[in-house]
Amino acid sequence: MKLLMISGDRSILQGKKGAFFYTLEEFSKHWDQIDVICPKVPSAKGKVPSPFSNVHFHPNPGGLLSQPFWILKKGKELLKKDSKESWRFLTGDSDNIKKLTDAVGFRFKKDGEEFIHSAALIVLSPDGKIIRYLYGITFLPFDLNMAVTEANQGRPGPTIRK
Repeated sequence: MKLLMISGDRSILQGKKGAFFYTLEEFSKHWDQIDVICPKVPSAKGKVPSPFSNVHFHPNPGGLLSQPFWILKKGKELLKKDSKESWRFLTGDSDNIKKLTDAVGFRFKKDGEEFIHSAALIVLSPDGKIIRYLYGITFLPFDLNMAVTEANQGRPGPTIRK
């Protein structure tokens, strides 16, 4: 399977090993290919090297103002490049989206044109059972690895350890 990520974090491309590095390190074990669309990296000239063979970075060649357009352009390009079977998306009308988010306990509120919500990764087993909630935008490698392992086994794990 393939994963498309949009991130503002370019620390990996600057040679730093922070939370995003360790999250990608763990993700790279579970996905065949990961494409990351990110902001321009001032120090990068030409192709951007990746510390993982199946992770490909696509930095914006322009400035910050062009970032939204770059995300759309590069995202469409990446999706067209690969067959539709490679990418899985969940789409639906507002009623079905509400049913799904209610079923997994994910809450959100519309505020004008935006939505207010927490950041969480909800890990499911192959049969759809909720295995674990991982809260936030970065995850400890151990927690992510345990969530995926427990999901494969169909065994729920704790969200918070004492």
